[in-house]
Amino acid sequence: MQADCLRSSVFGYLAHPVNARPKSLPAILTLPGAGVRDSDVGQAICWANEGMLALDINVHGLPNGMPEEYYANLREGELKDYPFKGCASRDNSYFLGMYLRLIRSIDSLASHPLWDGKTLVVYGASQGGLLAIVAAGLDERVSLVVAGVPAMCDPTGFIAGRMDGAFFVVSRSLTPDGSLKPDIMNVSRYFAAANFAARAKVPAQFTVGFIDHSCPPSLVYSAYNMIQAPKQIHNGPTSGHALTTDSRAIMRNAVLRHRSRLEGPHKDALNSENSK
Repeated sequence: MQADCLRSSVFGYLAHPVNARPKSLPAILTLPGAGVRDSDVGQAICWANEGMLALDINVHGLPNGMPEEYYANLREGELKDYPFKGCASRDNSYFLGMYLRLIRSIDSLASHPLWDGKTLVVYGASQGGLLAIVAAGLDERVSLVVAGVPAMCDPTGFIAGRMDGAFFVVSRSLTPDGSLKPDIMNVSRYFAAANFAARAKVPAQFTVGFIDHSCPPSLVYSAYNMIQAPKQIHNGPTSGHALTTDSRAIMRNAVLRHRSRLEGPHKDALNSENSK
C-alpha cells in the first residue's frame, strides 16, 4: 500500500481475509517500534487471519521490500538519531512527518470498501505505543488504543524528579553549562504522548514494565492518567522494556474483546479479567 501524504508518502502492507463482504471487517493499524526498517507483513497477515482489515506501516515514508542494506544505510546515515531532527521547532520536528503519515494511514483504512465503518484499532509498542496514543488523540475514527510500554509519554518529566525516558531528546540537548533549552523542551511537550492522551475519548489498554529504563512507569502513567475513557493498564513488576508473553496476550485479547463487543462507535468498555 502507498498513499500520498504531506512530507512524503506512507508505505505499508495491507491484508484482509479473502472473499470478505463489503463493509464487513473491523480494521487495525499496527505501528512500529523505534528504528528504520521494512514494514512487518507478518503482522498484517496475523491480524487478517483474525478476521480483520489490517495495515502495518513504517512511519518514515520509506518504500517497503528493499534490501536490508538500504535500511541499514539510512539507520547509520540520514536517519541516524532521527528523533532529534528539528527538535527545536514544531514545524520542523521529525515527529510531525511521522504523525501526518499516521493519520494518512487511518484515511487509507477508513476509505477501504471492506471496513465496517465503526471498529478501528490502533496498536503498537514502544514508539508504536506512542503513535497509537497520538492517533487516538487526533482522530475520532479510532475506536480503541492499545499501547504497550509506550515511548515519549512525558519527555520533560525528569524536571519534576521522574526518570528520564525515550527518546531522551530534552536531557541530551542541554547547553554546555547544563541548562535546559526552552525551545526544545516546549516542542517535546507538544509531541508528547500525554498531550494526545488528554484528547483521547476512546477505550485504552496500556502495558508498563516496572523496571523499564527506556519508558519508565512514572512516565507511562503520566499519559495513562490523562485518558478520560474506560481504560486498563497491565503492570509488569519484573518487566523491562519489552512485551512479555502475558502483556502480548493482554493486548491481543483487548483487541478481540473490542471487536466482538462493539455495538456502535466508541461504546466498548474494557473489563479487567486479563489486567493486573
